[in-house]
Amino acid sequence: MCPWQSRFLFRAASVLTLVFVLACGGEKEAPDEEAPKTVRVRLPKPPDLSKPLPPLEWDDEVYSVRGALESSQDLKGQPVSVRGVVVEVRMCEESDEWKCMLPSHILLTDDLDRSAKRIAIVGNRLRDFGELRVGQKIHRLDGTMGTVSHDGRLVAIEGLVNLEPVEKIKKKKKRKRRSKRGSSRSKRIDITRP
Repeated sequence: MCPWQSRFLFRAASVLTLVFVLACGGEKEAPDEEAPKTVRVRLPKPPDLSKPLPPLEWDDEVYSVRGALESSQDLKGQPVSVRGVVVEVRMCEESDEWKCMLPSHILLTDDLDRSAKRIAIVGNRLRDFGELRVGQKIHRLDGTMGTVSHDGRLVAIEGLVNLEPVEKIKKKKKRKRRSKRGSSRSKRIDITRP
């Protein structure tokens, strides 16, 4: 390339750059000066910290939700009774139980105002309690403390209560009846012993 051609290209590029900068840097319209809209924020009322915490265990040997969760590692696999208030209800239809992501369960807490500690109650026996609703007080639920539901679909590391299936309860009642009958019969004698 000749030196005069390179000067010409340099000047042409400079002029085009200058035209572009001047064309794009024109007057900007000021945005409409509107007053900022006030946003109304609705926060929940603050918790009453003057309320005493519920005891870990009530007088009738029923655990509070806080007590059951704090003792969950010690109670794992053992029968436990829990008292609380229903915070959430998730029920699947009996025919669609396996189609649901999570099994039918309810969440209990000690106080609706302070519902930070919640425990899941899992089991098909929940249907036997009728229509459960949020805010309903449950005075006693008996089950087994664990971290995984019977079917393995719900895991709660802090702890959950598995209600015994109806079939197991019926079997236990039958066993008790049989043992009562056996005690009224005459004693069996083992004739194989000398």
